Parts: sequence; C-alpha cells; structure tokens
Amino acid sequence: MAKTIDQDTLATFRFRAAIPVRWSDYDRLGHINNAKYFTYLEQARIDYFKEVSQWPWDLYSMVIAHISMDYATPILPGEQPVVLIKLTQMGTKSFRLENLIVSDKPGDEVLLYAQAETVLVSLDAQSGQAVAVPEPMRSRMLAYDQLQSAGA
Repeated sequence: MAKTIDQDTLATFRFRAAIPVRWSDYDRLGHINNAKYFTYLEQARIDYFKEVSQWPWDLYSMVIAHISMDYATPILPGEQPVVLIKLTQMGTKSFRLENLIVSDKPGDEVLLYAQAETVLVSLDAQSGQAVAVPEPMRSRMLAYDQLQSAGA
C-alpha cells in the first residue's frame, strides 16, 4: 500500500530538487533500485549546497558520518521523485539533514518513497581534518531553514 505524506509536513521543507530518472535506475522488479535512492540524495545535497550554502569546495570538504533510510513506497515507471532537504541540527563540526523522497504529483496526495537522515562533518580540503563548519555557510544554512545553532 502506498504511503502518503501530509501537507503540513511538506511545508516544513523549503528545499526541493526534482531528480531525473534514468532507464538504468530500474531493476528487474520494475521499480527504482534501492541503492539509487542514495544517489538521488547525493544529487540533491549537491544542489542544496550550491543554492543554500554556496559551499567553497576548494577550501572545505565534507564527509558523511552517518546515513540511514527508511523505504516507504516503491518508485514506479512514470513517477517523478523529488528530494526535500532541511537542516535539523547544526553542531560545531557537523550538521544533520533530514531528507524526504516524495512524488511530484499535483493535488493533496503526495507519495512518500523514503525518509532519510544524513550527518555530515566539515573538513579542511587540504588536510582532511575535521574543522568547524565555516562561516558564512553555517549562517546561510541556519537562516535558510530558520534553525537556531546548537552545538553538537
């Protein structure tokens, strides 16, 4: 049975990235392969960092410290997945993103394909050592998702 997500929850996510589905994303069962969902999150994160934080990749990098996903509804042929992202926690050197993969259908019924959580750690691009999330990227992300800074 398809799982849906309510409009109030959707309204808490400002960032959205439509993900193009490729033929090679489908598996023998006729739906998107579960591993591709992580690729969709990766593409959306890149878009998020370009648009929201304007992350300076030549100076700072990041690494995923944790990622988890709960699958809800298979993505079937003809459906258009959209990844929603919001910052839920900003620490000193790390931050947490909540991710939803949903359908891009008009109307009130939006399918929930998956829900994920990603924790990223800020790194110095040269040394590879963990460093404080740099300003002004920290401020941009906090302001975008209207979140107060909380050390973690």
